[in-house]
Amino acid sequence: MSRWDVEVDVVIVGAGACGLVAASALAEAGLDVVVVEKMSSPSGNTSLSQGMIPAAGTRFQRDLGIDDRPETLFEDIMKKNGGTSDKQVTRAVSEHAWRAVEWLVEGCHVDLSVCTDFNYPGFSNYRMHAPPSRSGRDLLISLERHVGKQKNVSIATRAALTSIVPDADGTRIDGVQILQNNEMMLIGAKATILASNGFGGNRDMVQRYIPAMSDALYFGHAGNTGDGILMASEIGAAVGSMSGFQGHASVAVPHGILITWGTVMTGGILLNASGERFTNEIQGYSEMALEVQRLPGSVAFELFDQVSYDAASSISDFRTAVEAKAVRKFDSLEAYEAAFHLPPGSVCSTVTAYHASLQNGLDSDGRPTSGVDPFERRERRRLAPPYYGVRIGPALFHTQGGLKTNEHAQVIRRDGRVFKNLYAGGGAAEGLSGPHPKGYLSGNGLLSAVTLGYIAGLHASQ
Repeated sequence: MSRWDVEVDVVIVGAGACGLVAASALAEAGLDVVVVEKMSSPSGNTSLSQGMIPAAGTRFQRDLGIDDRPETLFEDIMKKNGGTSDKQVTRAVSEHAWRAVEWLVEGCHVDLSVCTDFNYPGFSNYRMHAPPSRSGRDLLISLERHVGKQKNVSIATRAALTSIVPDADGTRIDGVQILQNNEMMLIGAKATILASNGFGGNRDMVQRYIPAMSDALYFGHAGNTGDGILMASEIGAAVGSMSGFQGHASVAVPHGILITWGTVMTGGILLNASGERFTNEIQGYSEMALEVQRLPGSVAFELFDQVSYDAASSISDFRTAVEAKAVRKFDSLEAYEAAFHLPPGSVCSTVTAYHASLQNGLDSDGRPTSGVDPFERRERRRLAPPYYGVRIGPALFHTQGGLKTNEHAQVIRRDGRVFKNLYAGGGAAEGLSGPHPKGYLSGNGLLSAVTLGYIAGLHASQ
């Protein structure tokens, strides 16, 4: 009698973008796949994101006259993280991203297009590919719809991973044990893919690895409790970059709605409770989260104008924030001060000084203001009425540390050997940001999820 309750070619743990992409690639190869998801439906951080996948060299970019290459994406990622991510993995992801995006559109019928409304910090080209709604939920719905049509793939919900079962010598994985409907079940598989996301929802792990953000608002999915990371570690898997994370400096307070960083990249500025600029806004929103976290009350204020408002209006979350009246409109800076209870004259003085620095050729942070930096892409220009403002706070969105993998997404053991048939992707794998929040490049989460899921699916199918 078999020790397994179910036997399949591949078992995938987690039904977010990484898991569903891997399942789609495996289904295309004709393999029998079961996806186990501990929540009641496919979700994860993908459903909370803006659905933006960075990829370089796609035909969609070429159609817009954008000359971009995988090598440039690799260089941008490494520049942002200071060369601290695994170079082989980063290069493999950079080289496969365009293939994964084109395959999603052509093979999985996911509607993606290049976002050109604004560029995020660290990108030398427009390369974000997203659904028309700019909503990760729509990306996930499209993937779930495609997977649902595959006769050789099944998704088991409310099925939590309880252990990974290695073979006798510990170099291969025989399967997994899950808990579903209060019953333990053993699933035997020729390959196992861990797509169970990170550990942002595990307070003990956050306190251990990212203590600076342990008291910050957690804005990721509640199911991200590090299960795959913990259980793979128990059987000897290596982890890396556990202190890395994606933070975000601009979540509307008290509404809890993400305010796109596009408002800053197109000319907006940040103010503290004294109505003064307190930082160099050219930084990415991830590292800025720590700066806002250190302010009194962990609260700051965004100030932007109609140009930024119009550019941000393509983002679903931003439109939600406008509807919720988190984003407020003002005819004057005096009205802005009064509405947010900032010292009278403070914002007027700050904006006057900011405009003067633009005219003098140096911003108050000492950086040249002529034109737009071709790498950082932040616009520096005079703000004009009507003005818009929003009270913001910091949040922890996504952890970037996880299981060490090689360029095939195979999990690496602490002794340096490779688990031949155990794979990891997305938040369960060590990300591309290195060990610090400043290494996070916009879209790194979905880039790892989609591309490592694609790579894992292709390699496991062999």
